[in-house]
Amino acid sequence: MGPGVADGQQLRRLSISRGIGMDSSFGVQLRDVSGTGGFAAPGLNLAAIVPIRFSNLNELYLTYGSPASTATLDRFLLKYVFNIGSGSGV
Repeated sequence: MGPGVADGQQLRRLSISRGIGMDSSFGVQLRDVSGTGGFAAPGLNLAAIVPIRFSNLNELYLTYGSPASTATLDRFLLKYVFNIGSGSGV
């Protein structure tokens, strides 16, 4: 048997969120995967989101990046959720 091969991976994650009122907040996530082996590709990723809920229960999401990507995606997404009938989750 030969010498062993280093096989290890580290995941470091930092998430910060803050309420900006009764129906909105702001969140930022920094994710870093390093090392060899494991199942995730190494990389550094930054993502941010601002969700806003309106009085009619409709929601607006403004996001930057993707929290599951191996590198920061330089993209902004705007999503509007229009609820008809009961509140969301019903």
